[in-house]
Amino acid sequence: MIDSVMASRTLRRKVAETRRAIAAAERARMVAEYVLESSAIGVVLVEGDGTVLAVNATARETMDRTALLAVRGQRLIAAAPADRAALRAAVEAMARAQGPQLDPGRYLSVALGDPAGGARLTLIVRPGPPYSPVSAPLRRTAVVIVRDPGLPATLPPGDLAALFGLTPAEARLAARLADGAGLDEAAVALGVTRNTARSQLQAIFAKTGVNRQGDLVRLLLGS
Repeated sequence: MIDSVMASRTLRRKVAETRRAIAAAERARMVAEYVLESSAIGVVLVEGDGTVLAVNATARETMDRTALLAVRGQRLIAAAPADRAALRAAVEAMARAQGPQLDPGRYLSVALGDPAGGARLTLIVRPGPPYSPVSAPLRRTAVVIVRDPGLPATLPPGDLAALFGLTPAEARLAARLADGAGLDEAAVALGVTRNTARSQLQAIFAKTGVNRQGDLVRLLLGS
């Protein structure tokens, strides 16, 4: 009787521990997914032969917008025949390089381009998630990070104001400049005179510690 009670308690404890572990894993997954989507990072998890295991919303939106990358027959392929071999070779190499430990320095880059000189995509291909020797996968995976260099890296003015102590007007100007606008273009978009924009830019320079517009944009994007 005592042994039965002890066994029952042990079973309940193990079930509770398993539930907590599952809940923790689900929370970690949700946080990771949120961070990826809010950072506008496209990610595709593929097997060594290009078979797609997972793709996030940002990657799907980027593929639809640029038409340079697609999932066909459950495989990730470059739209341009000239780019397909490079992508396939990078995925195969990084899948083979997958191991039990993370190696941040190991990756291959692949540039996809429109033959007509239009859209471009930059792909960073890394080994798949690390695994323990006991659970080594039968088929290795690779992670394809998708970035559209033509997409402006929009920075919220509120964040810039908080980071650098800018006024709301200065932060709106800084955000426009970070998106690639010139000073005159930003002034028109914000409905201020060029002289006002120049005064705001000088104030931004003073608060950020830079004195050139190019240096300012690099600082803002790096933040």
